[in-house]
Amino acid sequence: MTKIQRFQGKRAKQRKTETRNYAKLDSRFRGNDKGDRNNKGANDKGATFGKFCVVSRSSFASFRASSHREDDGFTLMEFLIYIGIVVFLISSLTSISLNVLRVRAKINAMDRVSRNTEMAMNTITNMIQNAKSVNSAGGSLDLEIYQSHNDPTVFTLSDGKIMMSRGGRAAIPITTEGVEITNMTFTNPTSRMVEIEITMKNVNPQNLFYYEFEGTFNTKENVRHSE
Repeated sequence: MTKIQRFQGKRAKQRKTETRNYAKLDSRFRGNDKGDRNNKGANDKGATFGKFCVVSRSSFASFRASSHREDDGFTLMEFLIYIGIVVFLISSLTSISLNVLRVRAKINAMDRVSRNTEMAMNTITNMIQNAKSVNSAGGSLDLEIYQSHNDPTVFTLSDGKIMMSRGGRAAIPITTEGVEITNMTFTNPTSRMVEIEITMKNVNPQNLFYYEFEGTFNTKENVRHSE
């Protein structure tokens, strides 16, 4: 082998070695560049996540602060709305309670008049049934009674009350307090029949409309016992 051939062979080996070294350097450079890009991406993601955490923490802090502000009290508008609702409920309940009391007072007035009328009518009709005869009738009723100690029995109107006197004794009321008799009339169409008309009202000194009640009641009864 000549010197020229040996020189050319060495030169070719050197070129191959340089080519391999260059390839290695190039691959290392590319690997470092890719790693740098990956690191940069990771760093960017970390920075983004950090910003998100900061924003989330600030948002949560703002939410907690606003919640504390809401828990601390009401706004003026809310307070006025609540006051309006409470006033409306109280006024409604008061109105309902007053209406219930007025209806109850009206019912009590009607019941008082009805009970007194029934009691007076029963007393008078019982005495008529057991009477011997009718002595006189008009603004008062005078009955002749079989029992001498109860003869005569007289019904009169005095100071808004129906009074009954028996056997000449002092008259006693047969109606109670709380009612007033404004009219009492007896008619005697036949010798043995008596027609009765009584007008009675509830006493209402304060002139309250729910205490006002007045009624006129009529009945008739016969003398049943013969002489």
